[in-house]
Amino acid sequence: MHYLEKADKGKAPLGWTFKYRFLDIAIVNVLLLVAFEVVRLVIPVKWRTM
Repeated sequence: MHYLEKADKGKAPLGWTFKYRFLDIAIVNVLLLVAFEVVRLVIPVKWRTM
């Protein structure tokens, strides 16, 4: 939040940060799915048959 406020330099009202707050959950979920996919490919699973 502080970074966004500093980068914005007071040009936009702070309401937009709360207006689109629900997107944080979606973005975090997508990033977690990508991270888990990378971990799944990097770390071999012993019980998975090739």
